[in-house]
Order: sequence, then C-alpha cells, then structure tokens
Amino acid sequence: MIKAIIIGNELSTNQNLVKICNTKFIDRINIIDCCTCLKDGANLIKINKPDVVFIDWELNDDNVFSLFNCLEILNFAVILIIADNNYTIQTFKISVFDYLHKPISEIALAETLEKFERNKINHISLSDFKLFLENYSIGNELPRKVAFPTSTGCRIININQITCCLANDNYTLIEIYDGQRFLVSKTLKVIEEVLPKNIFFRIHKSTLININYVRSYINRNENSVILENGRKYNVAIRRKEDLEKVIANKFGNLP
Repeated sequence: MIKAIIIGNELSTNQNLVKICNTKFIDRINIIDCCTCLKDGANLIKINKPDVVFIDWELNDDNVFSLFNCLEILNFAVILIIADNNYTIQTFKISVFDYLHKPISEIALAETLEKFERNKINHISLSDFKLFLENYSIGNELPRKVAFPTSTGCRIININQITCCLANDNYTLIEIYDGQRFLVSKTLKVIEEVLPKNIFFRIHKSTLININYVRSYINRNENSVILENGRKYNVAIRRKEDLEKVIANKFGNLP
C-alpha cells in the first residue's frame, strides 16, 4: 500500500484527488493527510514518512522551492500538481519525478501509480532536487538547464552545453560540449519534445543536434554535418531541405 500526503492550496483539487484514491484505488494508495500550506506539509512529511507526496506547483503562501528548504532529507517520490501546460512544465517529462494536470483524472492518476509501482519514479537527492528547482521559474520562460535521470539520481546540464542527442533503443545518449557522454532512460522522441526547437534539430531518426555547434554541412556526395567537436553525423535525405532552411535562417544564405 502506497502512503501519500497531499499539499495543495486548492481545496477542490485536494478533495478530488482524495475521492479518486478512496473510490478507485483504495487497495493501492492511502492518503494519510492533506494540507494547504508548506509549513503544515513539512510537518506532515516528517511525522508520517510518506512514500509519495503530491505537491501543488503554485501554493498561496509560497512555492515548492521553500518546502524543500524545510526538509533535511528527501526519501519520498514527488508528484507535482500543475495547472499550466507551458514549456517549462514540459521539461518534467525527462526528469525523475512525475506530474498531474488539473483537474486530476482517474486515468492520469492510474498511470502515475503504475509508474511508481514499477519503480519508474525514482528517488532523487534533496540537493539535486533543490538545484533542479532553482533553474526553473513559474511562467513561460525557457529553462536554462534540464535534469536528466541517471542511475543515482539526476544530472543537471545547461541546455547550451548539449551538442547532440543520439537514440539508443529506449535510451538516449547525451553528448555535451567537452566530449562527455552519458545515457539516460528516455527515448529521443521525449528528449526532442522538451528541448528548444529554435536550437535543436532532428537531422536523422536517431540524431538530434544543437545547431549552434555545427561547424560545417556537407551536401555533396554525402549528406552530413560536422560539429565543433569534430564528430560527423549523417543527415537523412528527407531532412536535408529543412536543415538547409534552418542553417540559412540562422547563419545566412547557403552558397
């Protein structure tokens, strides 16, 4: 049985979540308590030691940043409750926690519970979570960094440092400017959805590149790009014309 706590400023949202849990998933999750402010939420967490905490992304008395400053350890899974469907929120797709949109639906909650039960929602260290939150603002600003899930928590990378993302079955190999590479447990499709479209371009079904790192583009005899680190990647024929337009718009007309 999953032990859970709800911290949300909207009474109707809290009640709706409790109702769904108590009627549809009573044999899977137990809502221990719920509250509407961070101070009470921090106390409930310390006393009850829940497995999962549902937290509203925007609280009346503060935001989620402050809650984690009240805790000494993060030993539960975080499920954010959000109202906005903006670009910033999309980056949560590749992080180590999950989110639910308001109004919360039975289907969405079922998917979240299934992921938790299959250990697909990993725990993250408190320091990593704080660092992650510090790089996001509530609103429509683009995030400066993205948190990629790793076997030990997450790795937070400045978006501008990512040179290339390579598909590897259900995983993606992330390459950064200094040549380092690391594997994340997300598909390239998911990665592509959350990275800025004005910076990253899919040149092949298995390759997503940062346009700012293109050193040269070869469109004779072969279709390929060479990045600043010297690595060469093939360009799919069907992506050739679109890539040329992107390069022309960003760096000037092609010869």
